[in-house]
Amino acid sequence: MNRPRAASRSAWRVSPPSSTPCGGSSTLSTQSVSGRCRTGELRVTVEAAPGGGSAGSVWSWLIFTNTSGRTCTLYGFPGVSYVTGASGAQINDPAERDGGTPAKVSLAPGKGAHAVLRTGHPEMFPEETCRPVRAAGYRVYVPDETASVFVPLSRPVCSANGVNGTTVSAVYPGTTE
Repeated sequence: MNRPRAASRSAWRVSPPSSTPCGGSSTLSTQSVSGRCRTGELRVTVEAAPGGGSAGSVWSWLIFTNTSGRTCTLYGFPGVSYVTGASGAQINDPAERDGGTPAKVSLAPGKGAHAVLRTGHPEMFPEETCRPVRAAGYRVYVPDETASVFVPLSRPVCSANGVNGTTVSAVYPGTTE
């Protein structure tokens, strides 16, 4: 997948994953990473990806903004599913990982990172195969977390499992091209 490139900013550092378990260091400076980002420390929003889409697909960015007072890290792929509401049922299969290679993303307080979502247009499929419905938004699981966040975004999607699935990238640094 050709993903939009994120802007380089000094507050974001990308490095390969450490073999040291989270919290393995007993001394941390204000510039160092103090562990993985927890669901409650992040604001998750969605916006149109730069470029918006391609023939037959819509591209979106899930934005993860650090709302805590500490630097934290994200590593891996978020879990993403279309749902019927904040507490609603899942629609279709969850997003599949796009096969990209994850990197550790460090988020200073107030800074953000993104993951790229690709969803096909339901009208590209026969109605009886797709069974289109209107999703109320996404249920998003931050990498390595079990608590989910509801991200509202009304959009038509196929409800038939296995038809017109969504893909999700690993988390990348930055919130702009």
